[in-house]
Amino acid sequence: MSNLPIFDIAGSALQAQSVRMSTIASNLSNADSVAGSPEAVYKPLEPIFQAVTSREDRNLTGVQVKEVTQSQAAPIKRYEPNHPLADGEGYVYARISIRWRRWSTSFRPRAITRPAWKCSTPPRNWHWPP
Repeated sequence: MSNLPIFDIAGSALQAQSVRMSTIASNLSNADSVAGSPEAVYKPLEPIFQAVTSREDRNLTGVQVKEVTQSQAAPIKRYEPNHPLADGEGYVYARISIRWRRWSTSFRPRAITRPAWKCSTPPRNWHWPP
């Protein structure tokens, strides 16, 4: 504990983000893993956070990890008869698959999402207002 409780609050946020990043890394590293049965498939981790009021100052609220749970989502069943882990019917099971998710474009750098002339000066033949 420090004399300035704001550092304790910031530290709790950094610790919670560290747990979040660790679970994301674990989920991404196992994203395309498959199993021969629904019970043996990887279960993604999901951190659960809760707000915690500072003991020194009741007006300050930090965050802590309440628990890290495993996802209860049903596994995806894919027909891949030539896969070495396929069951007797030719199916493999996966919990998540990054190939099937639509990635958000909000994380693209501005240079990709914006035309080049918006980053610097407009071309000569461009007139404003349109």
